[in-house]
Amino acid sequence: MQEAAGAAGEISEFAGPSEEEELQRQARAVAQPDETEALNWTMKKFRFPLERLLNYRRSRLAGEQARLEKLLAEQAGLEQRRAALEREERMVNESLRRLPVISSEQLAAIASFRRFAASEAVRLAAEIHAAAGRVAAQRDAVLSARREVEVLEKLRERRLHDWRREVDQETERQTAELVVARWALSRESG
Repeated sequence: MQEAAGAAGEISEFAGPSEEEELQRQARAVAQPDETEALNWTMKKFRFPLERLLNYRRSRLAGEQARLEKLLAEQAGLEQRRAALEREERMVNESLRRLPVISSEQLAAIASFRRFAASEAVRLAAEIHAAAGRVAAQRDAVLSARREVEVLEKLRERRLHDWRREVDQETERQTAELVVARWALSRESG
């Protein structure tokens, strides 16, 4: 009978570590993590799933702004042409006042120029009006594109804020586990 009890004792010795020994081993592993565990604890990088869409919308906004600048330059060019036409009309009228005598040929040329200037002024006014409409429509397109970008940028900022909060919480959790494990280890050894 004693032989059976002795054999049972020997078997229990070789059965493996006790529950207490296993807990101590786990505490040491947490207190002194090996390199593979340290690699697992590294922070994952922030990734915004809509980054490509955000980049596309940013490039679209840049394109809309470039079109607006082109339309504004076109409108400014039309305004300059109208101002040049008005200056030319004033110069012709001034030179007329200085002439002591005006020939019939000069009168015909002046009348022809005035008809041209009047029709050109009407045409330029229509073009300026149309250009103003295109500029207004393009400004709306720029505002719309800007809003689309801002919506995604705000969403990205919110997600980044949430990600940072999660990383901070995970770091705090891991730090707390490490402190508890070291405390348990020091308590056992002390």
